[in-house]
Amino acid sequence: MEQELLYYRDGAGATVSVFRSDGETFFAVDGKVDGSTSFDINTEAFIADLPMSFHPDPRTVLVIGLGTGITAATALRYPELQDLHCIEILPEVVEAQIFFRGVTGNLSEDSRFRLTVGDGRAEVLHGSGTYDVIINEPSNPWMGGTARLFTREYLEACKKKLNQDGLIIHWVQGYDLNVDTFRLVVRTFQSVFPMSQLWRVSFSGGDFVLLGWKDQEVSWSLERLQQASENPGWYTHDLKKRRITPVEFLKRGIFSSGAIGRFAGGGEVITDTLSQLEFIAPIDLYDSNEVELLMHWRHILMVSRLIFLRLPERRPRSCTESLRNMQYFGALSPN
Repeated sequence: MEQELLYYRDGAGATVSVFRSDGETFFAVDGKVDGSTSFDINTEAFIADLPMSFHPDPRTVLVIGLGTGITAATALRYPELQDLHCIEILPEVVEAQIFFRGVTGNLSEDSRFRLTVGDGRAEVLHGSGTYDVIINEPSNPWMGGTARLFTREYLEACKKKLNQDGLIIHWVQGYDLNVDTFRLVVRTFQSVFPMSQLWRVSFSGGDFVLLGWKDQEVSWSLERLQQASENPGWYTHDLKKRRITPVEFLKRGIFSSGAIGRFAGGGEVITDTLSQLEFIAPIDLYDSNEVELLMHWRHILMVSRLIFLRLPERRPRSCTESLRNMQYFGALSPN
């Protein structure tokens, strides 16, 4: 397949490139694709749509990592948002974002958007701002330095940055990762955010997100969910670039707080002084993909419960009734 190189820069921190293939645009760091207008757009949009839909009034948002800019652009489509602070460590990524303006628009023209070129971890640890939502979308943990965004100390600093009723969303891969390593990541996250959930970004990919509350889990508001799905901010797509419905959105939930704790189990966590993830993740590249299989079957069981235990005998008359019948926390309860 013919590829057209649009951008290439060998920077001090990494080599950043953008290329076009089969009508889609791809963004790569050190040769690894980290975002695109193709299959990655689902993850890039969903990681913003989920917390923005969950929070009752998300006015301030921190995004760690600019990437293609699609995550920030998705959050900016929510009219209640007043300030979005995005931190990107690589200046070459900021330069390359121009090639994604066909999807994101010109982010710099939005007065609510602030971009800082610097270390996101340092900003979280030492910066002064607080936020309603924090969006962490690091690269794969086997990439150099990335594992430090998965440590307990970093997540504790994120928690201090959250306003009351604030929440955090954190990406984690489910591919090329051993199930024990995956549990290690989940266990570390829940050690800081006891009220947390695990979601699958799509039914066909291997991307997952952890959603955590500073204070307590907030149940879904049907009105809020429908409002989000009707305004331009609801940007999450499936692989065919089709906007998904609220019901399809809910089906991506896998574990709520009680179940996620039993899945993660007890044991060590990732810390600044014991950052074992940085050394385990590269080994997992050559190990079997157990997480995908595990989550595949867990999701089938969850959907089966929705179909056979939660839905009434007659056909729901409306989307609202469908959502009410599928009450999210009831469907995902560990009982």
